[in-house]
Amino acid sequence: MRLEQFHILFLNKKNILIADEVLSQRTIDQTVVYPRAIIKRALFNEARSLIRVHNHPSGSPEPSKANIHMTNKLVETYQTVNIMVHDHVIISNNKYYSFKSNMLL
Repeated sequence: MRLEQFHILFLNKKNILIADEVLSQRTIDQTVVYPRAIIKRALFNEARSLIRVHNHPSGSPEPSKANIHMTNKLVETYQTVNIMVHDHVIISNNKYYSFKSNMLL
């Protein structure tokens, strides 16, 4: 059974990777991600920015309406503590979808 995982790549002020953490993992087609947990980990890692990455076991990397809505809300939340979001990438099979490349960030 394939798992849906949600990773956060934490970056320092020079955009160098300082941590890659799995913040959620589910056996169903939906992950639960808590903004407070991400902010807490970002502050712990002294991150200045981050990249959100998750997979779609279904095979399609296209974001759902819920993915888009959640990303927009989380970006607003991160801005309150001066954490920049560089991208949100969805990976599936041999394909990916970048929110930044598709102008959703």
